[in-house]
Amino acid sequence: ARCPYCNRELLPTPREEVIEKVPLYVFLNAEKFSRCPSCGRIFWRGSHLDWIKEVIPDGSGETETDKGNKDSGKRG
Repeated sequence: ARCPYCNRELLPTPREEVIEKVPLYVFLNAEKFSRCPSCGRIFWRGSHLDWIKEVIPDGSGETETDKGNKDSGKRG
């Protein structure tokens, strides 16, 4: 993954290094963290990722919702 601000490749970062740099809720709930070596910003996978997967096609032209509707016989 790359930093959306600097476009540098993100580096895996140990949890103990980010405890004072992210909100407590994030620290307690996120499993992995990454850091930009250029700007120092910290990144993690948030709940928005599930939403993004629902609304943005994965390259097949279908969203996760489309796939679920096809698999269950529903039409949306």
